[in-house]
Amino acid sequence: MAIDPSRQSPRVPPEISDEIIKHLDPTVDRKTLLQCALVSHTWQAASKYVLSAEPGFLTLENAYIFVARFCSTLDPTLPPSLFANLRTVALRRLMMVVDDLSLEAAYFLDQPSISNLPRVTRLTILATKGTTANLLAVARRLVQGSSPRLHDIEFYWDAEALTSASPAALGELGELTSCAPFSAMKTATFFLDMERSWDGEDDYHIAVKAACACVVEMLTGALPDFVRKTQVEVDMYGNSHARVRMPVVSPIPPPPAPSP
Repeated sequence: MAIDPSRQSPRVPPEISDEIIKHLDPTVDRKTLLQCALVSHTWQAASKYVLSAEPGFLTLENAYIFVARFCSTLDPTLPPSLFANLRTVALRRLMMVVDDLSLEAAYFLDQPSISNLPRVTRLTILATKGTTANLLAVARRLVQGSSPRLHDIEFYWDAEALTSASPAALGELGELTSCAPFSAMKTATFFLDMERSWDGEDDYHIAVKAACACVVEMLTGALPDFVRKTQVEVDMYGNSHARVRMPVVSPIPPPPAPSP
């Protein structure tokens, strides 16, 4: 059945949605909470509040709040450069104890103090405007830094970052994912938003499914080493009516030719 894109979805009062989200478990329902955070600003605030209750979980926003509160207790006559150095040191120290980190791609790229993640085992990176260029930039930063315990990673990106990626970009992504920390990862999930790149197909669900299959095929060919060692999945979504999730499976090599 064709979906009318002009039809508005029913609105849930914020006091009800907040109450529902607060009943989710930050450990068991973590992926659901991260997906809720992408719905609206209201849902994002409620989801972050619940996620912050999980031991070891940190958003960079909460880290900045912590550092800002600490700096506000100091003598305001101290030079501004001192506060900047304190923020850098404080963020670096926080990264020494955090094992579950969620942050915006722009912050990750702009803050050298968080390039090394010695204790992080699970990393979620969200891009407000996810492009091929900043996906590659994030992968480079991870390879250049040190994240020896990282084994689960999630990317929340625009689908177009992969569907329109050039062969050269896919080749570089393949090279980067063959290096540490990618080479030691157990799971990697690409949550791809197709809504902004929708070209008005009559059947939206078919379009999302076709785009998801296209990305799976691209990743299978571009990241052979990564796909062979890591459980990779693509979760493509456009709106509440259309969502597809597919695994990226390493192709089975052909059997050896019989000896003469």
